[in-house]
Amino acid sequence: MNLSMRLVAFLLIIMLHEKGDKIKPLIGMKHSPFMLKCLASFFIAFSAFLGGLVFDLFLTFFKIPGNTPVMKPFLIGLATFLMSLIVYSGSYKLLKTLAHFLLFFPLVLNLSLTTLFQQANFWYEFSFSLLFFLISALLFLGIMERVKIAPIPTFLQGTGIQLIVLFLIFLSLSFFRGVFFQTLF
Repeated sequence: MNLSMRLVAFLLIIMLHEKGDKIKPLIGMKHSPFMLKCLASFFIAFSAFLGGLVFDLFLTFFKIPGNTPVMKPFLIGLATFLMSLIVYSGSYKLLKTLAHFLLFFPLVLNLSLTTLFQQANFWYEFSFSLLFFLISALLFLGIMERVKIAPIPTFLQGTGIQLIVLFLIFLSLSFFRGVFFQTLF
């Protein structure tokens, strides 16, 4: 997962956090906004994984029709959108307020990972990239819950502290990449 893919993942995490702060639990449900944001990040990663799986299965049985550089992202997007619709229909009542995230974010996440679809070790890189997104999202959401009660200087509140937290998560997870895969960034 290169730097541009991580930046897309971080942008999606920040957008999920910003919208998730405005969530009000549905009547009769006892889930906190923090739990709903964690569930949404899991469903986003799961939908993206299912979209990649459907696309890979499509490639094993069919040849990409037409212009490959144009059709490959289109088919990845189509497969991911269909899987997002299926996952969204199963979790509609729970995550109704995050509907557009569950339909749009897996698509953006998979389109940022399109360069991985050409590699021989596709499933290895693809699953680790989605795992990176999920772990980063869960760490970020947990840290931001703690930051809400911390005394933060006014010039760092908002996007400033979010970017600092994401950068620290990026550095810590890059350390693991360096230990296990012999590349740091």
